[in-house]
Amino acid sequence: MQTVASNDSSSMILVEDVRKVYRLGQTPLDPLRVALGLRPHRAHSEHRAVDGISLDIKKGETVGILGVNGAGKSTLLQMITGTLRPTSGKVQTFGRIAALLELGAGFNPQWTGRKNAEFQCVLQGVPAAELAERIAAIEAFADIGDYFDEPTRTYSSGMYVRVAFACSVASEPDILIVDEALAVGDLKFQNKCFRRFEEMQKRGCTVLFVTHSPDLVTRFCTRGLILHLGQLLFDGSTADAVRIYMNLTTGANLQTEPAPADEIRETAVAQAADVKAMASPDVGGPIAADWAGLPDRRAQYNPQELRSGSGGAKFTDAVLHRGDRRDLASPAKPGETLFLTTRVQIFDRVAAPELGLILRSKTNQILSGASNLMVGSPLPVLEPGSALDVTWSFRAHFLSGDYFIDLGIADLSEGDRLVLDLRQSMLHFTISSPKTVFGLVEAEIDLTDFQWIDRQRPPDLERSRLQFVDQDIKGQVRQ
Repeated sequence: MQTVASNDSSSMILVEDVRKVYRLGQTPLDPLRVALGLRPHRAHSEHRAVDGISLDIKKGETVGILGVNGAGKSTLLQMITGTLRPTSGKVQTFGRIAALLELGAGFNPQWTGRKNAEFQCVLQGVPAAELAERIAAIEAFADIGDYFDEPTRTYSSGMYVRVAFACSVASEPDILIVDEALAVGDLKFQNKCFRRFEEMQKRGCTVLFVTHSPDLVTRFCTRGLILHLGQLLFDGSTADAVRIYMNLTTGANLQTEPAPADEIRETAVAQAADVKAMASPDVGGPIAADWAGLPDRRAQYNPQELRSGSGGAKFTDAVLHRGDRRDLASPAKPGETLFLTTRVQIFDRVAAPELGLILRSKTNQILSGASNLMVGSPLPVLEPGSALDVTWSFRAHFLSGDYFIDLGIADLSEGDRLVLDLRQSMLHFTISSPKTVFGLVEAEIDLTDFQWIDRQRPPDLERSRLQFVDQDIKGQVRQ
């Protein structure tokens, strides 16, 4: 790897046609035997961990790398940081790099956390005059108490990652590279790390990290990469990256399948004929018997939804309503009860069905979610050719803004969750509130009481005496 101090363009990482090839089954003496014209002890094969990847990562980008196990993600990061040499190709980085690739990598287990932190700072080029201040910042961020002065061999995995991450970000690097290490830390520390990510983003740091969490990519990243079998499968928006990753993990791509419009329409009409109109206790009017149709005609349908799954079952329609199965005609109010009715068409036998619903903010944060199993409503076996309507209800305890709904169906019969149809951000709805409070959740915050507390004025504050407004004497002030 070639590290360059300055760069005329905005590029921070340049990867040009990089490959890393391993010879499987090769013994240490085989290269010498081949050089002498002798045959190796046994036949070996090549494994291309990284196969011809090219990247140009700009200053200030936060890039999330997704991919199934064995895709080459960690190998690529090791070549970018310089801990692994590529078989061919070239890697250039511009500026100071901090990397957290393996838990406790570079730490001496016999040294204390403090001594290891000092050593890491020296390696990063921290001046001696700043060392004490930097170590204090690391100790405060790691927040492991007295263990900071204990040998790191006594640390738990969580303590390791706390100190290692604190050391990595303490030098205020130009490039930060993290390989799934944060998954070890507890939730509070992870939240602390992502707040630091946001701070580093604001000052223009380039962040590159590997994760198996699509939510983190859509929440924190400006760009998404998909690696598969050592090759760069996708480089672009985080939304598309998440969709492709979900398709890789579920084994299908429903997003590109043409909707069987005629089949859906015929099924909806046939089933609607058997449904009788019922009175709605919430709106006092009839429930739409022929509600099912095509979801892309819904007022709340989001054409930018992300869809994946095996296709063994499909959501053929979904309507967000106030109890009448008719599209919302106006924005919802905070705390209002809303209903979501979905139609699910079954194509393969689903022995242990699980239906789920997730509410998200416009920044893709999960606000709430549940499945039929979580709420104590198990379903029987679903046979091919059948269909069912499912109605959810929820209280929209949110403030003014835009929100999205995910729908999913899976089969748990094989001891693992087989995703049949997952439609992320399928529906969009709006909450409208006259309140001027801020945030996401309607917590009904109010100021219920206040009292004046009399206390003696300190003698040294003669010029800054406290003044209290007398509510009983308008326009008068007493001291």
